[in-house]
Amino acid sequence: MHDLFDSPNVYGGNLFKNHIQWLEKTIRFLDKEKIIYYIKPHPNATRRSRELIQKMISKNRLNTKNILNSDINIFKQLEKPRLIITVYGHISIEAPYYGIDVVCAGSSPSIAFNFTYSPKNQQEYFNSIHSVMVEGKEKEKPKEDIILAHLCNKYKNSTVQYKMYIKNPGESAIDNNVTCMEDLKNK
Repeated sequence: MHDLFDSPNVYGGNLFKNHIQWLEKTIRFLDKEKIIYYIKPHPNATRRSRELIQKMISKNRLNTKNILNSDINIFKQLEKPRLIITVYGHISIEAPYYGIDVVCAGSSPSIAFNFTYSPKNQQEYFNSIHSVMVEGKEKEKPKEDIILAHLCNKYKNSTVQYKMYIKNPGESAIDNNVTCMEDLKNK
């Protein structure tokens, strides 16, 4: 989960007014749908954010068993999650590599690619969660696109910029990445 106060609209395009509204509405939806969920606080969350999360846990009467340790590596758990929900976290690129679907509630580092759900409004957001968790749908996650997203995020700092950067749209993602990496090497 995001630090509730750290750059809440850094990429723009958020579907909710702020992270607090996002978290509360998402929890209410998950509870209404009877979807089991866990919250993993950001490992570097500020004290102010941690305190507010504790208040939200009390307010929403969340079972504290659903709150994971912020240092836990979710990819090394015995049972991997079926879905990760984030606004714009880098996890939107990491989780698909491990076969986990992701729903983003805003523009994210993965938005230029089609391996995460990037809804346009709150209704699409909740429908995406429902389709994965209730209907069992899965998004296709081509490994070459995920690796490309990692590289572009690391070297270009934004896959949104990369989408505009692609020189040869007819080529495969890997071929375009070679072009991208060669250009970066020559700078």
